[in-house]
Amino acid sequence: MKSERISIIVLALISSHCFICAGEITNISTNPTAEMTGDYAPTRTNGRAFFVDPPEFWSGPWKQSTNGWRVQLRVYNQTNFMLRNGAGYPVSTNLMLSVEWGSPVKDSGGGYFVAPNGKFAKFELLDAKGNIVPPMPRAGNHALQKWGHRTPPPGGALCYGTDLPAWLSLQSGSLVAAFPETTSTNVYPRFAGSDQMVGEIWSFANRSPAFISMLPLNEIYFVSNEGDYTLTVQPVLYKQGNHADAAILDRVDLPSVTTEVHLAPDVRKMGGYTVMRGTNGLSVFVDPSEFWNGVWKEGPDGWRVQLRVSPPTTWWGFQEGGDYRAATNVILRVEWGSALKDSGGGYFLAPNGKFAKFELLDAKGNVVPPNPKAGTNLLERFMVRGLELTHGPDLPKWVSQESGSLVAKFPKTASTNAYPHFPNGQIAGEIESPTNRPPFDIAILKLDEVYSITNEGDYTLTVQPVLYKQGNQGDRGVLDRVDLPSVTTKVHLVPEDK
Repeated sequence: MKSERISIIVLALISSHCFICAGEITNISTNPTAEMTGDYAPTRTNGRAFFVDPPEFWSGPWKQSTNGWRVQLRVYNQTNFMLRNGAGYPVSTNLMLSVEWGSPVKDSGGGYFVAPNGKFAKFELLDAKGNIVPPMPRAGNHALQKWGHRTPPPGGALCYGTDLPAWLSLQSGSLVAAFPETTSTNVYPRFAGSDQMVGEIWSFANRSPAFISMLPLNEIYFVSNEGDYTLTVQPVLYKQGNHADAAILDRVDLPSVTTEVHLAPDVRKMGGYTVMRGTNGLSVFVDPSEFWNGVWKEGPDGWRVQLRVSPPTTWWGFQEGGDYRAATNVILRVEWGSALKDSGGGYFLAPNGKFAKFELLDAKGNVVPPNPKAGTNLLERFMVRGLELTHGPDLPKWVSQESGSLVAKFPKTASTNAYPHFPNGQIAGEIESPTNRPPFDIAILKLDEVYSITNEGDYTLTVQPVLYKQGNQGDRGVLDRVDLPSVTTKVHLVPEDK
């Protein structure tokens, strides 16, 4: 009978898929990647919701320490809803990590707090070969405000006091910190405009575990290779103890939990190009061949001009610092760059924004005249971001901003005095084109503002831009003309009232 009872106990431990060692219990069997969004099955009694299946609370990899507290890691796929101040908002990410805390047998009561800086005792990612994957340089910067429990909605502020201890390291990009055994409530931030302290956390045995942090992994790590990675996280809490000073908090050491995560490079489309987040957190273009997907021509000096025609409604340009949507017949982008060389500095658009050639032919080969004021203030319309350009006196006639013509006769040399200036004195129109980025926009034009089309059909558009460049002149104020190739493309235009 005794041996039969022992067998039953062993079988129960095996079927529970938990591992017990040195007073700790670890759940090692669950699928580390969840397909759900964090919802649990509730029922209602007297109008209040109750959870009907508490084992659902601990569906991810978790470990329980000798003090009965568990830490659980749950990794969500793709797009989920995060909670901030009780409001859900969608987060699109490679994987979302939820670091959770609680117990199936006891309530926390009050007096528990997340770490005041939102950091961890351990946060480590290993690749398949056991190599440490370093986090992005600023991953841990202001971690509590970005990822922490009960922090404000995006854009909200946390207000810290002065004379903070060095270990708090708010500006540090590190995800980990050396936490002292005790700390003061004075090191915790307050919500903006309030005396309410940030970071208090509760956990109830009959409810889902509380999340300590919820982190988008693609904003913490850059991975260049898709594969299985090993993630280990150890959070820290603080708790009000039996100190005479209620402002003193004791550190609560929580267990370290390890899980497997499948990560892929953070690749997405941006402006029509494929980009991947780099190690510094900035986007890196993946496929340079996408830069030249329009109609282009390369001159003998290696510089290319490309024409790209966008569909009727698209995002284009910037206005006062932000993208804006423009509904138009067709948008024309005139772009400049090289597949082989960087421009460096010293290149400028034409001071009036005009072209050496800008011609539209109908299906019969007839020239379609532009609208009378199509070429007025071209540079200013393209360059200005809500700022006023200042033009100098005695401008040469060919620079005229008021002429409605789209073309001009450009001299072989021009003076920087012919260029308008921004309010800070900077010359308007300087441009740069590196080979590892998309070509630079020389002009963006809405063709229904340039031409009045009366007949729908296929038209032939030819554009030849001009640049100027600081050369080997003794006077740096003298610029040399750069003759760029002429490019022709087909465009389908319709009358504006269609």
